[in-house]
Amino acid sequence: MNAMKANSLGNQNKERGIRKHIYGQKHTFELDVPPGFIGLCERWLKRLLESSFSKTDLKDVRIHKKLSHLRIDQAPFDLAHEFLLLGNVLSDVKIRIARGRCSEEEKLKQLIENIAWELWLPDDRPLEIDLRVNSVSSRLYHEGRLKRLVSESLAEILKKNKPNGSKKVLLPLNVALDIVLEREVLEVFLSLGGRNFWQRGQKQTFEHAAPLREDIAACLVERLKEVSDEWCPKLTPTAVLNPFCGTGTLLHETALHLAGIGQELSQTDEWPYQQFPFFRASAFAHTRKRLRERLRTQQTQIFFNGEDMDENLCRASQSWFESQPIADFLNYKLECMSTDSTRIPSVEDDKIHRSGELVWLLANPPFGLRLSNTAQGGTVQVYKKFAERIAKQAGLLRPNESVWVGLVLCPNEETWKCMQKTLNGFVQRCEHFTLGGIDLRAFYFCNRSASISSTGRAKS
Repeated sequence: MNAMKANSLGNQNKERGIRKHIYGQKHTFELDVPPGFIGLCERWLKRLLESSFSKTDLKDVRIHKKLSHLRIDQAPFDLAHEFLLLGNVLSDVKIRIARGRCSEEEKLKQLIENIAWELWLPDDRPLEIDLRVNSVSSRLYHEGRLKRLVSESLAEILKKNKPNGSKKVLLPLNVALDIVLEREVLEVFLSLGGRNFWQRGQKQTFEHAAPLREDIAACLVERLKEVSDEWCPKLTPTAVLNPFCGTGTLLHETALHLAGIGQELSQTDEWPYQQFPFFRASAFAHTRKRLRERLRTQQTQIFFNGEDMDENLCRASQSWFESQPIADFLNYKLECMSTDSTRIPSVEDDKIHRSGELVWLLANPPFGLRLSNTAQGGTVQVYKKFAERIAKQAGLLRPNESVWVGLVLCPNEETWKCMQKTLNGFVQRCEHFTLGGIDLRAFYFCNRSASISSTGRAKS
């Protein structure tokens, strides 16, 4: 009986601590973004804050850019829900749980040990800690030593972790902690998204498939929307073409973007955040409900067309739409077809050509080891044939017909120059970003001149 009372009292004290120190305080969040997209994600964040329905006044919230991070200071905790549910363009969402000066080893250990871990991490299941350490301009600790010291302190703390006595076997919860030491100031961040925050899609595994990271795909779609609004104001896409669709990452992220639903539909597993002691399912559900109340199914039907030579990949791309309630938020028609995307279709097959006022084209053609054995002439030749197809389909339209705005990923300068030369009559823009150590080029184009009227129609 005494043990039960002590346990109940302990739970009450923990709950009071969570209300006071987590929900009752302003926090510092750090949002990880894909390399090369910091400016884009900052604009996205500002729009999110402007439309946020947080109960707390956001006038004191401050945004800082730092390398590939966006730091938000003086933010209410409930913003975390919106970051997670709407953060397609983000790689991770982290909250700072400690900050202090560590001029000597003993102070560092003391700072780690004094964190109220019982408020942040569950004590009733096994944990696997992914410790990510960064030491900047510190004369005291290099990263190896810093990681060892923090690991030793955490090991002592985790000894107190006593998973419950249930016969049910609980899988370890993956927890990611970021330890950042800049000069003598140490900060500890807890990841709410987890180590694989950007691997959220229902991807089937194929021997030769190369799924694009979802956060990068979302950033590319977000950027395509920006250039589309610039070149074709007041027009919204009525058709989306995704040649070389693979497992459909670009197609899926475009659907999520146009539906306005964020990433919750494509999140197949729970975030670690939903297993932490400070998670409140009711508050999370309330935010999700408010987000969905904003949405209205669009009346104009959008035609989605995916193309790939591999029938299995086409089926994988299509199955995602079938497994998600996209139809609740988006009026769409879908067709995924097995075809060679470098081939210029006949008039009878060219459905996308006549499908609407504004057509978005997004393509990540194969390159390097991803090239099919049947590809003749290597990567550059594939890009050349594809560019010729675009020029043929989109370049001969009259001003009152479809406007095409597109994005093509190019792995090197040769392929980019090939696209640029073949589409030399189009408006063009090229931007760089990094993917897996490769310097890629995002080639944006429009089949209209830069002189676009304020009504959104291209001038004759």
